[in-house]
Amino acid sequence: MRVRGALAAGLAAAVAGTLSAVAGAQQFGPVYPASACTQVKDYAAFHRCALEAIGRFEPARTPDGRPDMRGLWIGSGLAFDLEEFTPTQYGPEGAPANPAGGKSHIVDPPDGRIPYHPWIRDIKPHFIDVYIPPATGCFQFGPQRFFLLGQFLIHQQKDVIVFTTERYHGHRIVPLDGRPHLGSAFALWMGDSRGRWEGDTLVVETRNLNGLTWFDQVGNVLSANATLEERFTFIDANTIHHQETITDPAAFTRPWTIAHALQRSALKGREAEIWYEDNVENCSDALQSQFNLKKRWWPGLHGLAPWAVPDRSTP
Repeated sequence: MRVRGALAAGLAAAVAGTLSAVAGAQQFGPVYPASACTQVKDYAAFHRCALEAIGRFEPARTPDGRPDMRGLWIGSGLAFDLEEFTPTQYGPEGAPANPAGGKSHIVDPPDGRIPYHPWIRDIKPHFIDVYIPPATGCFQFGPQRFFLLGQFLIHQQKDVIVFTTERYHGHRIVPLDGRPHLGSAFALWMGDSRGRWEGDTLVVETRNLNGLTWFDQVGNVLSANATLEERFTFIDANTIHHQETITDPAAFTRPWTIAHALQRSALKGREAEIWYEDNVENCSDALQSQFNLKKRWWPGLHGLAPWAVPDRSTP
């Protein structure tokens, strides 16, 4: 009990310290300071620029000598479709949400396409018509999508880093103390994450996913067997290069990587306003509209109907 209490007290102190640091902001709403790599909505171009910029910038540091990532941030990515899409690709329902379309978040493979196994690529277009996007039900959206859904806070201590977001009370607790991962019997919405430092880069490895989350709103998926490796590196005082590699032989023919910018954000007034109630409480109407369309809960790749599952008994 004393260990649990000490951990809770430490996390509370980290949160309080981060909120105090952010409370001096003078502008309302997200702010995107000039980045060393300006093409933050062209994710492949940003990625190339960031890889060249890494190592040139000397970040501010915490008392233990690590890059100081504490504060309020917002991701440059979209949560609509990881792959490139046009304004009319998803018809009138999709187009108003993203009228300009969007570039692919995928930087490897170079073609910007998710390397699905053919049987998944063939049926994936039907997912959006048949299944309810898991986030519509206010379920946790998985670590692979965490930084694509608005503002979030980073709370940092020597042995733990915590990410908290304004949507669905989402949070990720990442120990940095070298403890092992949970056993394979545990399957979690946010998975089980462990972090370490490689020089000035924070590396986070996640496994133990439940396979019930999507990457976006249009049915890009992964299985419960997936493992994620994220790399966080400053390229200037206000920009972190975030790179995420997904390895999942059950769903994909090869590992693949997405990348985007995490940019500092600032608010004025009561910082509690970042936890927007409409982002936490508005699931019932959206969910009812999905039920009205006769859509079903996403069962995961492991739970698809037999017609959708290939025969793996032969090579």
